[in-house]
Amino acid sequence: MKFEQEKLAKQMMRYAVYLASLFLTFTLLAHGLEQKDIWIPSFLSWLFYLCVCWGVYLLYCMYEQSYSYSDWMVSFCVLFLFLFVLLAPPLSTIKMGCLVLAYPLLLSMTRQGKVMHTGSIIYIVVVIISLSWQAYMGHVEKAFSVILPVLVFAIVGYLLAILWLRLFTMQEHRMREEQERNHLATLYRMLYAFVPTVERKSQTSSRQIEQMRSLLKRTISLLKRPIDVQDWELQCLSLIHFVSKIKWPDYLFEKKEKLTAYEYEMVQKHCMIAKELLDDLPQYQRIIETMRYHHERYDGSGYPKQWKGDKIPLLSQVVGAVETYLAMIEPRPYRNAFSTEEALKELQLLKDQSFRADVIDALFQAVVGQELERE
Repeated sequence: MKFEQEKLAKQMMRYAVYLASLFLTFTLLAHGLEQKDIWIPSFLSWLFYLCVCWGVYLLYCMYEQSYSYSDWMVSFCVLFLFLFVLLAPPLSTIKMGCLVLAYPLLLSMTRQGKVMHTGSIIYIVVVIISLSWQAYMGHVEKAFSVILPVLVFAIVGYLLAILWLRLFTMQEHRMREEQERNHLATLYRMLYAFVPTVERKSQTSSRQIEQMRSLLKRTISLLKRPIDVQDWELQCLSLIHFVSKIKWPDYLFEKKEKLTAYEYEMVQKHCMIAKELLDDLPQYQRIIETMRYHHERYDGSGYPKQWKGDKIPLLSQVVGAVETYLAMIEPRPYRNAFSTEEALKELQLLKDQSFRADVIDALFQAVVGQELERE
């Protein structure tokens, strides 16, 4: 992203120098045709102004790498260039109008609203002050008739820049959404590729993925305190939770004895699989956080941070409670599967100990509703 911004800023600076050179050339031609006897002084003046413009560009290219705010730097470089060209004799309403029109549009290419608004306002204020001073010194006749058209050009340029900036923002938003959809599709393909291996290792069915997603959605909808979570996040959470077992050695799924300290530490690491798989991407932050803390317990007996009470994210509590229920109704080498009624009774005992009371109540209603639908 930083590389793209620097490339865009450099391109914008180059366009500004091209425009400045073009305006200077038109000024030379217009002035030379009007005053036919001063071509050489006009040419020398044009050459001087042109050297200054390209000198600014070369200085920018030399120092852009060592300057961290390239958008601001290029905006003020362009400000200098345009003011330099605008105030070059002779003063022309058309020349000034075109420059104040072009400046905000160029700044909008930075795609930074603050840069565009600040730069445009400074530029317009400086132009008006310069014109007023020129009028005061007697270099411009009928100052109002010059300032008014320039102001109109400035306002039109500013409005066009706002529109252009919004178009840029909409395009970036669409591109970002498309990239996120493609990334999510790739992630699903990768995770589902692990599912058969996890089924074989854990001797459990991948139906648990849909079971978990459905229970999560039901439980969240029954909470008194709503959680703004999307369906794809619940699907991703359920899938990652199931696939996270792939990190455990096969013998753990059949072990009847108590886990050793090393084995328990290995089991705990499955909380971090979301961070490992999703690489801290911004759109997956809630999933990463939820998976990391879904084994925290309300009384502070969980892991990895031993958080307690409301410090634990609510979605993590919901995932932990649903995981606990699904684990109860699945058989283990050291016990038989609980019935739905037995599992619900056990869940009631965990109120305000392992999980918040409102989470357990919502899960209870979700399970009962699910059972009634099956009947």
